Amino acid sequence: MQFQNFTKRVVEYFEEELGEEYNIDLINVDKNNSTGYLRLRILKNNENIAPCIYLAQYFQMLSEKHDLEAVLEMIMSNYVNAVQIKADMQFFQDFEKIRGRIFSKIINTEKNKELLNQIPHVDYLDWSIVYYMKVPEEIVPGTILIRNNHLVMWGIESSELINTAKLNNEKFLPVEINGMGSVIKGLLLNDEPECEELDLESEQMLVATNKSRMFGANSILYEGVLEGISKRKGLDIFVLPSSVHEAILILDDGTLIPEDLKNMVVDVNQNIVDKEEVLSDHVYKYSRESKKITIVA
Repeated sequence: MQFQNFTKRVVEYFEEELGEEYNIDLINVDKNNSTGYLRLRILKNNENIAPCIYLAQYFQMLSEKHDLEAVLEMIMSNYVNAVQIKADMQFFQDFEKIRGRIFSKIINTEKNKELLNQIPHVDYLDWSIVYYMKVPEEIVPGTILIRNNHLVMWGIESSELINTAKLNNEKFLPVEINGMGSVIKGLLLNDEPECEELDLESEQMLVATNKSRMFGANSILYEGVLEGISKRKGLDIFVLPSSVHEAILILDDGTLIPEDLKNMVVDVNQNIVDKEEVLSDHVYKYSRESKKITIVA
């Protein structure tokens, strides 16, 4: 069975099972860096929140099991679970109830042009700062990207969203700076790197992220982070966007060539980093004199 035929059968199945009280259709959901996923939308009449069911994984199951009815029943079962989650998420409609769960992250502007039309954002260099809500883990681990229609629902201006995220980032997701040696050791041991007092005299390459290590590249924009490191060492800092989750900071001792660093970033992005997690192919520099970040390669 082809994927198109499979999705058509899924829609027919849900229409048969749920009846006329529901509108069943397929929509493509934009993710980071123009990665899109087809999902089944099941919207009950007179409601404005619909569970999100991505179909690619179920088509893969069908390819492995060759049992269409079993796969359809599994989708229905997961939908029932999603309905319960939706009921638990009613608090999302009240901004005051989620104020402490609003954060920001940075994504690539050029690769997300269509998505950015739908969401509040602030452009910075070739990045865009966007906003999300962290869902309580007791409901379901994950995040919800804040969209323009959410601001209308909450009755707030984008400035309130921006200020709220800034405060929450620094309070609940403080920056973590580790030496590259500590990070590599953690990877080799399949463990988290230990946070320890950094000796900048011996560390030229650092990794910046946040406490959760999710969307941690954003931490380099926290007030005073790059300025503090630069002052302690008396050097400018090259910034290499490792992914949306972290950034590599290299103290500029005059021996590094920006184009060489860019070639390294491009190679890593093409061969190692997941497409959805790529931040940029550029290299940046923080100037201790101007206190600004610029693109240098």
